[in-house]
Amino acid sequence: MAETQYNLLTDPLLGTLCRDGTRIDRTLPEILAELGQGRELEFTALQRHQQHPWHAFLTQLAALALARGGLGAPGSVGKGLASGPDAWRKALLRLSGGQSEAWCLVVEDLSKPAFFQPPVPEKKLLAFKNRYASPDELDLLLTAKNHDIKTARMLSPRPEHWIYSLVALQTFQGFSGRDTYGVSRMNGGVSSRPCVTRAARDSWSSRFRRDAGIWLEERSRLVSDFGYSPKGHALLWMVPWNGGKTAAFSLGDCDPGFLEVCRRVRLATAGNRLVAYQAPTKAPRVEARGRKGNTGEVWTPVQKKNGASLTMPGAGFTYKRVRELLLGNDWEPPPAARIHGENERLWIGRVLVRGQGKTEGYKERILSLPGKLQRRAFWKSPEVDRYGAVSEEQIALAGEIRKILHNSLCGLYQGGDEQLDFRDNRTNAWTARLETRIDEIFFPELWKNAVEAKNAELETWKTRWQVKLLRFALEILEAAMESIAIPAARRYKAVAKAESIFWGSANKKHGDAVTALRSQGNHNPTAIH
Repeated sequence: MAETQYNLLTDPLLGTLCRDGTRIDRTLPEILAELGQGRELEFTALQRHQQHPWHAFLTQLAALALARGGLGAPGSVGKGLASGPDAWRKALLRLSGGQSEAWCLVVEDLSKPAFFQPPVPEKKLLAFKNRYASPDELDLLLTAKNHDIKTARMLSPRPEHWIYSLVALQTFQGFSGRDTYGVSRMNGGVSSRPCVTRAARDSWSSRFRRDAGIWLEERSRLVSDFGYSPKGHALLWMVPWNGGKTAAFSLGDCDPGFLEVCRRVRLATAGNRLVAYQAPTKAPRVEARGRKGNTGEVWTPVQKKNGASLTMPGAGFTYKRVRELLLGNDWEPPPAARIHGENERLWIGRVLVRGQGKTEGYKERILSLPGKLQRRAFWKSPEVDRYGAVSEEQIALAGEIRKILHNSLCGLYQGGDEQLDFRDNRTNAWTARLETRIDEIFFPELWKNAVEAKNAELETWKTRWQVKLLRFALEILEAAMESIAIPAARRYKAVAKAESIFWGSANKKHGDAVTALRSQGNHNPTAIH
């Protein structure tokens, strides 16, 4: 076997698709040059849940090359990013101290680094007992079921599949059982490393240039606020690791934009295939558990109250969660979620949600913001508070009507009993439908409602919002009456009870909206079937 194989600096291992439809295999320096020069491309073998890990890797690597690889100075970010492949190659070699092995997938000499694979001090793989014959076995191990993907599904994996899996594993993995620790940039082993950002376009080159610049701008703040060292370890796979408790780094040992490794892994060849071997560790590679995931990550919101980074729930970026992150007062927006340029019209949220012994799926939301919210001046003005107040009111009204629907469904499910049990969770599937309908219109309505509120037309927007919610709830209640199996002897009573609760509660709390709804032709009670 050759001493090294699959060098990302010189071998075209990464498949890309250009805008004109041309497919080209490129080296890592060529990828960085293309993106830095503003040429858009797609990665043909990259899976959806690997997109943010790969973006994070590329942007952090570019910022490190600008800051420490001799590619450019903070005052010439654009010029540095627009460098050609040869300049990028030299900068990456400089980052790795001239060791080209650090960019190879397979390095026979275990005392040397390989790509995202630290040197093995014992120079033997006796402790590396876990063997993976497919990159999807290695990559974020708990994702298979929730992505409708089976492990070891790749019959003929290419080196690029291993590259993407290594990057995702080493920089985004959490706790996966005994002696398998996660990365430092998340709030605990079952948390996540989310992306909350702004963008002019959701494209690789546009976001690469923007976020690499943000990492570079944030370096001095990260050093002063978090104790990083501007000359600390940048590529953590360069340093030998025996997996022991005393081998852990602190944040003070690391560069502000350090690229992490959380597992002891080495790749080798078996016949004409690549295989991976993994060894357990007695401690995380970077010991930062006291930081609660707040490590200065440019994409991660931090809770103001306790200083903990965002841990996404399984529901993902619902309208309530997005409202909290965009307009609420409880979260400190990360640098990437602030406006840095012109026409940053998109708010983007991406995360792979982790749970206890499971993964709850990949969650993504892209929100298009109106022109006013694309300007820095807006976020420094009192208008932000008005948008926040209107959004809170929209949520409160939605909660009231969701409760009306729930109570009405309880009357339906329980056959019209006089004494109803409002803890009945059989209504959940129907109220979830209401939440989905609300989610679809929440922000488009908010942009209109906040403008009306400014013009002192408070009750007008409120009534319109209530009418929409009541109509949704009524449609769902009617659908439930069609679908729910109710004994014939109790059907009339059950439907009458549901109607009585719905219209009685709606009239009591939302009388003006009920009047408006009836004037639009929705005045008849729900039909008894």
